[in-house]
Amino acid sequence: MQQPNSHTGPEGREQPDNFHVKDLEYRRRCSQIGSKIRKEREAQGLSQVKLAGLSGFSSSYLCDIENHRSQPSLVSLMAFAEVLGRPVSYFIGEGEEPEGVKEEKKPFGALEESDRALLAELVREPGFLEIVRAMRGFQRWEKHEKLELISFLETKRKSRL
Repeated sequence: MQQPNSHTGPEGREQPDNFHVKDLEYRRRCSQIGSKIRKEREAQGLSQVKLAGLSGFSSSYLCDIENHRSQPSLVSLMAFAEVLGRPVSYFIGEGEEPEGVKEEKKPFGALEESDRALLAELVREPGFLEIVRAMRGFQRWEKHEKLELISFLETKRKSRL
C-alpha cells in the first residue's frame, strides 16, 4: 500500500513526495531575485527603462521579473548584476550580505563619473543597444579579438574627426 505523501519513483520504488516543498522553495527564491533587483535599482535611482536599457533587455522584461511574472535567465541576471555593481550571489543568496562584504553601490561598478555619463548618453543613441547586444559574451573573447575591436573603433573615431 502506498503511503500518504509519497509516489512511485524509478524502478517502482515508493519515494516521499517532497516536490511541492522544493517547488515552494524555488518560487520563494525566484521572487526574492525580482525584489532584490527592484530594491537595488531604486536605491541607485535608476528607472526600469534605464536599467533595462543599460543591461540590454526590454523594460517590460525587467518589469515582469520585478513583479514575479517571469524569472531571469542566468545571462540576464548577470547583466543586471553587472550594471547594479553587485555580484550575482547577492540576488540569489539568502538575505543581505554581511557587513564588510558589500560592494560600493553605484551603477557600472567602479567606472569614473565621466564614463558613466558617456554611457548614459550613448544609451539614448539609435543603434547603440544593438551594438551592446552584439557584444554579449565579450568577457569570453580572446585578448587579440578585444584589441582588434578597440583598434577598429579607434580608427573609425579618428576618421570622423
